[in-house]
Amino acid sequence: MIPIGARRTPAFRWKPSHWSIGPFLLFLAGMATLFLIRVLVKNPQAYSSTVGFVIPFLDLFYILGAVLATLMSGGELKDLGITRRYGLLALAVGLLVGFAIMGVRSLDPRYAGYLKVSNEVLPGLVLVFGGAFHAFAEEVLFRGYMMGRLSRDIGWVPGILISGIAYGLMPFAFLGADPTAPEQILEISRFFGSVFPAMLLLGVLLALVYRIVGNIICPWFGVTLSIWTLGFIKGGIAEDMSNPLLSLAGYICLIILTVFGIRLLLKAYGKETISIKEIKNIVD
Repeated sequence: MIPIGARRTPAFRWKPSHWSIGPFLLFLAGMATLFLIRVLVKNPQAYSSTVGFVIPFLDLFYILGAVLATLMSGGELKDLGITRRYGLLALAVGLLVGFAIMGVRSLDPRYAGYLKVSNEVLPGLVLVFGGAFHAFAEEVLFRGYMMGRLSRDIGWVPGILISGIAYGLMPFAFLGADPTAPEQILEISRFFGSVFPAMLLLGVLLALVYRIVGNIICPWFGVTLSIWTLGFIKGGIAEDMSNPLLSLAGYICLIILTVFGIRLLLKAYGKETISIKEIKNIVD
């Protein structure tokens, strides 16, 4: 029997069921909720407060929905990547992922510009714990549930691509309420020109890492570290806290993780994988 989780599933498989629609329903429900708030709440300050109040409940909805749907379909929590398997390895690779995200971020800093930080203690704690909880909910939805379910039903390669596209589209719900307004047409074009590609790349990267490790702690820790890093936070303490060394380290880690992804793909098709020594010779 093929497991529901992302690991030990075929590259391509066409065996969808009525459970296959579950991840899309959760994703679309969240998008619809954020769009509705954007349409109904016109005042910018009221909109910010409303979104800040709603998102934690939306995150809880993602987690509970994914857990219930997985258990009802005969799965277990480990199928969502909620497991102690390779715990220390997941944390270590998560550290690499955090730096890799900074490399992706340097492609376009605007794609992660939804967070604000304050010098006050209480808002800082809200950012630390709220950011970690939000990142966990996203990993449960996009990696644990969406990619895991689709990996079982249609294969892990389509699962990675579809979950990456959905992850890239998520920030679209934060755009303006009137898509016909001239300034919002420009904002939408910028989103699909820079924000969406960067988020798509990040989503694919996180999905590949999750496929390799099989523990949701890994992508969660990487995303959470990137949120906690001052260079990843827009505004508040300083206008620009970006650091070229962090971006360089991010690109190096991104290359390392890409090599592991290529080796995984080659192994999936039964071909001889490229050794580290051969890669070094190519680089030299």
